[in-house]
Amino acid sequence: MGTNGKRKKEPAGKPRKAPDELKDNLIKVRVTDDQKRLFTDTADAEGLDVSSWLRQVGIRAAKMVGDRKGGDK
Repeated sequence: MGTNGKRKKEPAGKPRKAPDELKDNLIKVRVTDDQKRLFTDTADAEGLDVSSWLRQVGIRAAKMVGDRKGGDK
């Protein structure tokens, strides 16, 4: 309880992420209209926004390349 005898309100929304979990870096990629539409349609079909879908696909691809090169990413 707060100092005035009332319950403290929990902040609305999601809890804050730990600093190492924050996604605050941006990567700008130029794409054609057709490529953007392909990414958007595919992400929608997967139930994701484009950013989340591209992040998942990019991480998966980078790990596959790393595995082929003997890396441990």
